[in-house]
Amino acid sequence: MNARILRKPDSLADDSFPRQSYPPGRILIVNDDTCLGELNAEALRQHGYDANTASDGQAGWEELQTNHYHLLITENDLPGLSGVGLVKKLRAACMPLPVIMVTEALPSWKSPEYSWLLKATRLLKPYSCEELRRMVINVLNAAVSTRKKVAPPPAWQLRPRANRFRP
Repeated sequence: MNARILRKPDSLADDSFPRQSYPPGRILIVNDDTCLGELNAEALRQHGYDANTASDGQAGWEELQTNHYHLLITENDLPGLSGVGLVKKLRAACMPLPVIMVTEALPSWKSPEYSWLLKATRLLKPYSCEELRRMVINVLNAAVSTRKKVAPPPAWQLRPRANRFRP
């Protein structure tokens, strides 16, 4: 199976749909069903997100290595590199990207064997475009608030210490 990465079209959806301006985000959707992946991407584009799709785990991994994304949405059952394998590679590479794992079932979150999955959010099938959109907003908001807590203040400066020794 040839892997394809589908980019968003030059013309976005019509302006009759309300656009979501916050939180901003570039989203990669990895789904072997290209129609469903593109449907989800288009639903997110209509709310102002920059969404791209990849047709399998390996194509998704290559896309994550070459472009910057704020969120990964991946199916668990993918040919070749599975969604769980993709997240495992992501965590092994120390990429703190938030993940939404679309699945029917997933091993226990609390198992030490799957501790690297702790930062992934699970979206159970079947789901609606509205459920997906709400979950994207929640995950991106949580990621933004976490970054704000970790980031140093913008006016961070080092000041020279006063000379403690006198001649």
